Amino acid sequence: MGLKMNNARISKRKLLVFYEKSGQVDLEPLYRGRDVKRSWLYVMRAFWLRKFIQKLFIGGVILDVGCGEGSLLKRIFRGEASPFIVGVDIAVSALRKAKSKICRGNFIQADAHYLPLRQRAFSIVICSEVLEHVLNPYKVIFELHRVTKKYVLVSTPTQMSSWLARLLMLIDRRRYKPDYDLKRHGHINFFMVKGLISYFNNYFVVQELRGIGIFMLHYETLGFIPAPILRKMMLLNFYLDILLSSLKPLNIIGNTTIFLLKEKNIKQHLFSSGIH
Repeated sequence: MGLKMNNARISKRKLLVFYEKSGQVDLEPLYRGRDVKRSWLYVMRAFWLRKFIQKLFIGGVILDVGCGEGSLLKRIFRGEASPFIVGVDIAVSALRKAKSKICRGNFIQADAHYLPLRQRAFSIVICSEVLEHVLNPYKVIFELHRVTKKYVLVSTPTQMSSWLARLLMLIDRRRYKPDYDLKRHGHINFFMVKGLISYFNNYFVVQELRGIGIFMLHYETLGFIPAPILRKMMLLNFYLDILLSSLKPLNIIGNTTIFLLKEKNIKQHLFSSGIH
């Protein structure tokens, strides 16, 4: 299974309405670890993206494609002077919140499939939890390549590569079905790590992988467990991920995968099959 798409049932207008509504939700409590059942994945994602950016950033402007309401950016650059950031999102409601959280930035309403930005304009491009939501991930990946000077950081759910997720499918099949009605998580694409790597290789060198949620538990389904015990379980999961997320083959079986991509020196940017 590579980049699985079957999105003819969803219109761009329907997606816009869904994300305008979603953009009104403040995710900052999740990134600050306040939700004992759901925070662990948000905290881990911000932790590793921050680590990568601290290692890679040597100046320039950072672009966040699908920046949402700004909580991830705020968490990544907490406690230090942030570089100038350009944030792009389809939802105006999210951009309003992002502007209030990020001082040094410019926020633009735009479609990730058609970024209104110059070629090779950004030193680092972030695209976190976006590919699973878009109508054509092939086209979005091409746009990420077009606008970066060097690096792209992509994080996206890769549950189909997780042995534990496959077991959980026997219990809760609905969780892993495309949300064409946009009534649940809004995920309309499902990926396996190897399929993504195969497509990324058209434009990038995959320099590093981090699998997050290798020992994934759906804490929201464990309501019968007291909160203090749940919090200890979440912390254990966090530290296990830190220790194991870069080890092969564990780094390709996470609930979510972060890809560090370095742009290939291609003289001519060509569309691959499937990009329209």
